[in-house]
Amino acid sequence: MGLLIYGQNESLGKSYEVDDFCCPYCDHYDCTELFLISNYFHFFFVPYLPIDKSGSSLCSNCKKIVTQINFSPKLVALYNAKRSTYKHPIKMYIGFIIFPGILILALIIFLLYSSVVT
Repeated sequence: MGLLIYGQNESLGKSYEVDDFCCPYCDHYDCTELFLISNYFHFFFVPYLPIDKSGSSLCSNCKKIVTQINFSPKLVALYNAKRSTYKHPIKMYIGFIIFPGILILALIIFLLYSSVVT
């Protein structure tokens, strides 16, 4: 009986400085950073395919993290602009390359071995 490990995880993508923005918690300007996060499906802890993109912001002054649901209208506009141009890193597709590659290699070895035996 084998052990099958799979699920979803997330990886930090890019970060962007938010100019001319006031933190709603500490009222400091230009101290907020927007983070884009890649959500992906993994198989045996290897990223297989990206699923979605999400975001959060961090104030460098008060260290408060704001999730995407609680974004202000200015952060929503910036998030939507950056999200549309953000592409998932290549490492998010590594399982999509490795696992089918292993299956193709096994099939080739099987075909070569079966032709040698017969």
